[in-house]
Formats: sequence, structure tokens, C-alpha cells
Amino acid sequence: MFGWKPKNLIGKNGWNLIHPEDIERIQKEFRKILKKETTSLIEYRFKCKEGNYKWIELTAINRVNDPAINGVLINYHDITEKKQTEEELKKHREQLEVLVDKRTAELKQKNKNLEEYNDLFIGREFRIKELREELKKLKK
Repeated sequence: MFGWKPKNLIGKNGWNLIHPEDIERIQKEFRKILKKETTSLIEYRFKCKEGNYKWIELTAINRVNDPAINGVLINYHDITEKKQTEEELKKHREQLEVLVDKRTAELKQKNKNLEEYNDLFIGREFRIKELREELKKLKK
């Protein structure tokens, strides 16, 4: 798997290939799987022989009570590309949120300016009306 021979994946050696940030979560999940007959889906990072990490999706099914199997069935999938795409989408979403926040602030400022101009315009119209009424009084 990812350049390793099966003997490198057995026992403690296999745990050493899991990303340090993921080990505790995976160990907790495996303890839960071993306690009861259940299925679990776990995503974690796994170290390749070249030194980089790839994302793995592991499906584990407890079949300890099944006489034909008597163990845990495990299935692995490389989901590195999926995780990279999710990360790119997350970055784009964050950038979009920043742009939306910026545009919203600009629109709020423009609305505030328009309200100020509207207030000035309405005040000017009332003042003109008052002046006209004063003129009419003076002409009488």
C-alpha cells in the first residue's frame, strides 16, 4: 500500500504510518468497532514510502462473532484527490465570503450616502416650500 510491503503495515509499524494528528481518533474508533458488531467509516492521512501523506477512507466491519470470518473486515480507498478538491472548494468559499462581506460593506455605505442625500433633498424641498409660503405672504 503506497509503496509499503505488507510486513511494514502489520502491528505497531502500521500505526507509525498514520499521521500523528489522526492516530488518537482512529484508535478510539477501532476500540469502538472491537467492542460491538458495527461498521465504521474513517478518513485519515497515511504516510507513503516517499514521505508524503495521502488520504485514506477506511471502512471497518466487526465480524468477530461470525464463525466464517472471526475478525474485522477492512476496506481502504485512496481519497486524496477528493480531499484536495474539498480543500480547494473550502478556500474558494472563504474567498467568496470575504468578497461578499466587502461588497456588503460597500453597499451599506452607498445606502447610507443615498439616505443622507435623500434627507438633504427632502429638507431642501421643505425649505423651498417654506420660502414660497413666505413669499406669498410678503406679496399680499
